[in-house]
Amino acid sequence: VLKATIDAGKDEEAIKSKINKQTIKHKQDNFKETERLLTEEYEKNKLILDEQLANDVISDIQHKQYMLLLEEDYLNKKKDLYVKYGEDTAGIVNRLKNNELDSIEAIKEALGGYLAKLGDLGQSMQDLAGDEEKLSGLRKAGVAISQAAATAEKVLAIAKTFTALATAKTTLAEVLNIANTPAYI
Repeated sequence: VLKATIDAGKDEEAIKSKINKQTIKHKQDNFKETERLLTEEYEKNKLILDEQLANDVISDIQHKQYMLLLEEDYLNKKKDLYVKYGEDTAGIVNRLKNNELDSIEAIKEALGGYLAKLGDLGQSMQDLAGDEEKLSGLRKAGVAISQAAATAEKVLAIAKTFTALATAKTTLAEVLNIANTPAYI
């Protein structure tokens, strides 16, 4: 009876071990399949945006902005998946920070182009007014617009410096393989 009890205990342990191995394999398979489907959907959506750009449905700037939004969505879903399955998310968090910096760069690029055109408008107004006394109001408005555009461009230059610092911080975080979070200085 004692031998049968011991043998039953060994069988029970073997069964538990086999079940645990199958459970782990099942979780790994689910994780890999979900990640594959997520990546497949992301790649399909990238192709759609590329096609829209090629067919002039969207502009280069819109394409860049949509691609950044698409990547942000993909990375957030991937991060959620990694958290669910207990995987390391430091790399994904850093990619999200890089995406955020790229989005800021795209906005600054678009804003820089706008400010340049605004400065051109101010200069054109001044040129049109010339020395005509009747058009002095137009000249003053042109000067004010040009000055405002120049000031905004200086603020944009400061913002670019801050972005460069944030990029350097992100690069350091990637090299050290740590998550670039607000708690990280």
